[in-house]
Amino acid sequence: MNVMERVFTIFEPKIVAHSIVYTYSYNDGKASFLFREEHQFPFAVQDSKAVRALAIATSISYFKLHLAEHIHIEWSLNETEIHFWEWLFRNGFSELVYHNKLSWDAVNQIIISGSTKEAFFKPYSKTYTQKAIVGIGGGKDSSVAVELLKQINVPVTGFATKIRTVPLLQENASALGIPLLEVTRKTDPQLLTLKEQVYLGHIPVSIIYALTGVVLAEHEESSYVVVANETSADESNTEWHGKPVNHQWSKTTEFEKIVQTFILSSVNPHINYFSILRPIGGLVVTKFFAKMCQHVFSSFSSCNKNFTIEKSGSNRWCGTCAKCLGTDILLSVSVPLEKRVEIFGGDLYQNTHLDHLFKELLGLSPVKPFDCVATRGEMCLATTLDPYIKISPLGKTLSLHDWKKIEVEAVKAKHWLYGYRLNFIPEEINVKLRAIIES
Repeated sequence: MNVMERVFTIFEPKIVAHSIVYTYSYNDGKASFLFREEHQFPFAVQDSKAVRALAIATSISYFKLHLAEHIHIEWSLNETEIHFWEWLFRNGFSELVYHNKLSWDAVNQIIISGSTKEAFFKPYSKTYTQKAIVGIGGGKDSSVAVELLKQINVPVTGFATKIRTVPLLQENASALGIPLLEVTRKTDPQLLTLKEQVYLGHIPVSIIYALTGVVLAEHEESSYVVVANETSADESNTEWHGKPVNHQWSKTTEFEKIVQTFILSSVNPHINYFSILRPIGGLVVTKFFAKMCQHVFSSFSSCNKNFTIEKSGSNRWCGTCAKCLGTDILLSVSVPLEKRVEIFGGDLYQNTHLDHLFKELLGLSPVKPFDCVATRGEMCLATTLDPYIKISPLGKTLSLHDWKKIEVEAVKAKHWLYGYRLNFIPEEINVKLRAIIES
């Protein structure tokens, strides 16, 4: 892939009734590719700054295949917009850089340019009200987010972006008692067929969810786009050539702050994007889940096998991935074993083949699993709070020396875990939320 001029182009989106069609191209002087993706909304869409920003965000699925140095956008952008998008493209692919064993130069020098073509949109004429559009992923975090907003008396509408039918999402929303707006992505088939001479790996997908939420919030006249990202996301998985590599980069505190500012200043000044779980960590969220969300125990899952692009997992929980084991460990603090066996379809601590994941989650291996899991310290603390884990077959795969390390990290996590952390929640919600959390 040592070619001279490599350009990735983002064309103007085409809107037809309920659909937005995005088109992208890559050209390096020798090879060229054209990509097309369609988003289907549950209502007729109008062009807006949010739709244009979503067009750029959606491009990351295709840009990552070649990592072009130059991204050209076929409409005008101001300096603030260019600065934001260069920040996202330069920083959002750390896991892809790591797994493909690339130099950071592959992303550090990305340049974005716009054309001179101005895009004109209707002025904001809607009356936005204090309602929330909440991202629903089917797991415990978004369930807690919904229940907290209900306690604060903020009306909630869920939203989900899916590539194919995922019954779990509708089942979860129904159990939570909220309406669900679903956006379907029809991705380009080349995402599955292009396997050679392209880069494969993780993308900062939360930017797509965030801006999809803004498009929906504009239609619903909602002031808030709410996600369920914890402060735990700030912990990286490993380092590569002196820089952190974080699977959850697009769920971090830094990401939320910058994206919130960008949306308010450059997309829609009436819509506030934030995470309602930012003040707390994964273990505290799980305690709230056990207390507030028992009505969704049979209709939630955090296992990513439900959301793969190719096919769905046959069960709600696969029982063999880091998300399944990590969720079970956190739940062990607040949910009895017999109930967890019912949720996961078995006792995961009986499976000694999970020993490598167990060690990675607990920080006993150098690299944390590349998945959306809690911090190593939180995992250690949860493990020490359930005495059954230590005497289980899986627990016995660890040495006495390992358990001593776990206990030391658990003590450290206790001091870090409990408190109300930096967040970007609007004050009218934050005051009420803090009262609930600290009670």
